[in-house]
Amino acid sequence: MITFSMSEKTVTTHNSNNAAEDVKASDRLLQAIHELQSVHQRKQRYGAWGCTSEELQQLILQATPLLGRCSNRASSYDGSFNQTTVATHPLVKYAQGLCTCLQAPGIPRQAIPDLQAAVKLQPSLTDAWSTLAHCYWECGELGMARNCLMTGLRLSLEPSAGSAASAAPRRNALLQLSMLVRQQQAADASALPAVRGEALALSRDLARAAVELDVTDGYSWYVLALAQLGLYLQAPLQLPGSSSSRPRELQHLLGSFQQAERCGLSDLGDLYFNRAALHTYNQDFPEALKDYRCAQELDPSLPTQAEVEAILTLVSQLSSLVTNKGGVKHKQWSKITAVLAKDAAKASELLSKGLMHHEGLSLAGLTSLKPGGVNRGMALLCRPLVFIAPPLNASATLYLVCVDTAGACFSLALV
Repeated sequence: MITFSMSEKTVTTHNSNNAAEDVKASDRLLQAIHELQSVHQRKQRYGAWGCTSEELQQLILQATPLLGRCSNRASSYDGSFNQTTVATHPLVKYAQGLCTCLQAPGIPRQAIPDLQAAVKLQPSLTDAWSTLAHCYWECGELGMARNCLMTGLRLSLEPSAGSAASAAPRRNALLQLSMLVRQQQAADASALPAVRGEALALSRDLARAAVELDVTDGYSWYVLALAQLGLYLQAPLQLPGSSSSRPRELQHLLGSFQQAERCGLSDLGDLYFNRAALHTYNQDFPEALKDYRCAQELDPSLPTQAEVEAILTLVSQLSSLVTNKGGVKHKQWSKITAVLAKDAAKASELLSKGLMHHEGLSLAGLTSLKPGGVNRGMALLCRPLVFIAPPLNASATLYLVCVDTAGACFSLALV
């Protein structure tokens, strides 16, 4: 009896130790998944691992034995690990897929089988759906990637999803879907402007939904800014009369960039580079130069120098033409100002009689306009002197050097 009792106690203790070891292994695996996911997400978002190659390999080496242990032992874990057969546990399959993604970043298709198994075993595992979508995306299968993201988002809202469907995985899926929608519309060269506008509006709405899940996440604000930027650049081409809302749209767009900067992305060179492109589009060259220089300091690989040189060349060229009155000779200048005087008199007469197409307009000189403001109801009568087309300027924008009725010269961007 003593021998049997001791044997029974030994077996009980051995089983108890195994259970404790398995719980510790499960905890370490969950931690490993979190670390692997963070590295993969950073690579996906910013194009960098966020760690050295040696640290990455060490992370994978630490996770691999845990996967083997969990796959080879049939235990009942507490918490997330509650499957009878751990080898087919969705989190184990998800972790194996993540390891494959990190070990073979140029061959994403190798990770697809494990990720497919993970979402099949646990359909509400939104992170696995997002990683699977990213693999399809890298393979060029944008339709499959979109289906994965939409399915993961839909299933995460079902009551059976439980605690697995937290805000962070949903936010990541929404952000990926927002960017994917923009890439799909950009790849469809045959799409009508209205269709492109709908896709860009959907991209913006998805990013906005992600921001609502966590207003302190800088990357969500950045994706929203990019979606708003795409819609801002597209809107004038498809929406009649949309110019009236442009100042408000620009204010919201710059606000999103600013929030991204405040919420942790002040060290992201791409943010400043893209915002500089927006400032260039809006002819705000001082702010554009400021952001391009910030981008250069943060990420020297960005092509900022070419953009800065192009802006400086353009501004110098326009300044010279305005100073020299477009290169117009004195005799020609007298003729132009005489014609402008006649035009002004005729326009004033038509306005006084209400014969102009737009009511409530008044003629104004260049010095009467408010810089940066909406000069509603004011018309500037001018004559073009010089037309400047690409590639003589910094962008695809067309410029005119003009003169108003008071003889003031200025450059006019046709955006």
